[in-house]
Amino acid sequence: KRIEELSKACEKKRTDFEECRKKAGEISVSLNSKTSQKRILEGMENSYEGYAKSVKAVLQAQELKRLAIYGALSGLIDVKNEYITAIETALGGAMQNIVVESEEDAKTAIAYLKKTHSGRATFLPVSSVKGKTLEQEKDVSGFSGFVGIASGLVRYDKRYDGIIKSLLGRVVVVDNIDNGIVLSRKFGYKFKVVTLAGDVLNAGGSMSGGSTNKSSGFLSRAGEIKVLGSEIVSLTAELREIREKSAELERDIANANTR
Repeated sequence: KRIEELSKACEKKRTDFEECRKKAGEISVSLNSKTSQKRILEGMENSYEGYAKSVKAVLQAQELKRLAIYGALSGLIDVKNEYITAIETALGGAMQNIVVESEEDAKTAIAYLKKTHSGRATFLPVSSVKGKTLEQEKDVSGFSGFVGIASGLVRYDKRYDGIIKSLLGRVVVVDNIDNGIVLSRKFGYKFKVVTLAGDVLNAGGSMSGGSTNKSSGFLSRAGEIKVLGSEIVSLTAELREIREKSAELERDIANANTR
């Protein structure tokens, strides 16, 4: 009877062991895939893929390393996934603007672009670019569909406060275009309104919108790298736990066989 009990227990552990081994294999495949995907995206980010030739030239130039160049604006801000489309739309081409410490840094970088015939770029000196948030913020926040002032939906180092407010401080983000129209009309089209889907109601009354490629933007790429990084950490911990459990089951099976 005791032999029969041990045999059944041993068989159960063998079944559990096989399930653990199968699960570990599945996790390993997923982990390798996500690690590879993250490496590719990081490679694109590090080589500034998708950026203008002039922006790449400045950010990669050894001759300019002595300057206080902080990077392209897109790499200096952090945005939650649900706001990425709205913020990318609100910033537009400014995503590739280069943030520097002073006007002198910008002047030197511009001279380098001229000398090397590398094109044109826009520079945002921390020392000179200042901005304010919308004066009617309290009035606007009470409207249906209001999500926030765009500058408040972005995380960034406080040294860039003037730059972020100059670009996003007067942009209101709303949930959809219908609420955007009501809000813009109420305030006489005095400021830009952007929806979460990327539709825009410009100051003055013009509108733009349509389909967007949610995975093509710089913020989308940075966000995906962050998500993949989090998933990799989680999967690595899960794989370690499964392997520890497998090793424990293997020891239990060996002990049961000797008894």
